[in-house]
Parts: sequence; C-alpha cells; structure tokens
Amino acid sequence: MSDRTKTSRAPTGIDHKVGENIRRLRLARNQTLAELATELGISHQQLQKYETGTNRLSAGMLFDTAGALGVTIMDLYGEEAFDDEADDEAAEALRGLVREVARLCLDIERALRPR
Repeated sequence: MSDRTKTSRAPTGIDHKVGENIRRLRLARNQTLAELATELGISHQQLQKYETGTNRLSAGMLFDTAGALGVTIMDLYGEEAFDDEADDEAAEALRGLVREVARLCLDIERALRPR
C-alpha cells in the first residue's frame, strides 16, 4: 500500500525526506526556524510543518526554499529519496518530474524579471 492511499494530497515519504533535508540544511547554516521562515515570508509554524512532513511544499515554495538555502531543488530531494524507490522506472519518472518543476520555476522567474 502506498503513502498516497489516504488522499492524493497527503504527504508521502518523499515529502518527509524533503522536510528532513530542509531542516538539515537550515541547521547547517545555523539558522533558526523563525529566521528562515521570515526569509520565505511564512510563519515559523508553517516552516515547521514543512520540515516535519506534515504539510507538502508547493513547486513555488520548493523553488523559494532552495534559493533561500543556496541549494538546488534536487538538493532538497537528496539522492536518498530516489534510493528508497523500489521501482527504477518510477524513480526515473520522479527525477524527470523534479527536473520539469525546476525548469518551469526558472521560466516563471525569467518571465517575472523586470525588463
């Protein structure tokens, strides 16, 4: 039974791994929840929900969080998120999805830049 059996919007194992990686990267920067949350324009309670995997991050929040932490979106996922995948085809599909989200985020950022 997959993590998605509750609802399609329920956090998955990968959501939890992303949250753990955000926490690890934040702590490596000696940054408090409140400091990073302020940088992201969210409450520290919301950031804590992201870090614990209680809430899922949107594509935009993934992009903003990666930028605030000075890492790539792929760094938020971490390679171990893919190592846990039993099905190589599913893992490759997920990698493709992450690459596509990153590309779309860059396109949006370019479109929003003042000319």
